[in-house]
Amino acid sequence: MAAARFAADGGLVKYAGVGNIAGHLREVTGESGRGLVSHIGTLGVQVHKIREFDYDCPPRGVLVMYSDGLQSRWSFEMYPDLIHRHPAVIAAALYRDFIRGSDDLTVAVARVSQK
Repeated sequence: MAAARFAADGGLVKYAGVGNIAGHLREVTGESGRGLVSHIGTLGVQVHKIREFDYDCPPRGVLVMYSDGLQSRWSFEMYPDLIHRHPAVIAAALYRDFIRGSDDLTVAVARVSQK
């Protein structure tokens, strides 16, 4: 499970994740990006801690959150124009090309533009 909340002005993302979930925050220009921290655990079974982290959000950021059903070897560099597409297209391309096939998969993509 993971949850993300964008600040009203778009300059900050609050993120918390537990289990086999990952998040990636990227600037549309491709100049900067970072993985988001998720803690080890299994919801409903064993969770040691849940901690919220604050991340500075790039002015034109794209947030990708996904479960372990998506291979982690994807990158926006593999698809130079993908980051400029609609979030649904980004999610669909990642699903199409990086599904493991042996696990359930969830991909969520959000775009933020600061005021």
